[in-house]
Amino acid sequence: MATVNWSPKDPLDVRDYWIDFASLLSSDETISASVVTIAPTQNPVSGSYVDMALEEDEFAGKQVRIRVSGGSPVNASGNTPANYIVRYHITTTTGQEFDLDKALKVKERVA
Repeated sequence: MATVNWSPKDPLDVRDYWIDFASLLSSDETISASVVTIAPTQNPVSGSYVDMALEEDEFAGKQVRIRVSGGSPVNASGNTPANYIVRYHITTTTGQEFDLDKALKVKERVA
């Protein structure tokens, strides 16, 4: 599968990100089920975990779309931008199953 380079997300944006699984699937195979989760990251100052919200997700053909909001630009070690791990698990029309982890960065807001 080709690596997709997502642009870093602004913490206040609510936006869509796509993943195309076409390189893993045969020409007549499509996605029949998809489960997406986003792991929280820890804020180094407060120690609390900061979630990026998965607002919705859907699949069509060989692609999965997620819509996300929130997130923090600072990760557990105090570095910016923070990386959130988006985890995909798909099942195909032929019964194959694939897992993919993709990092989504959150950039620091600039006034």
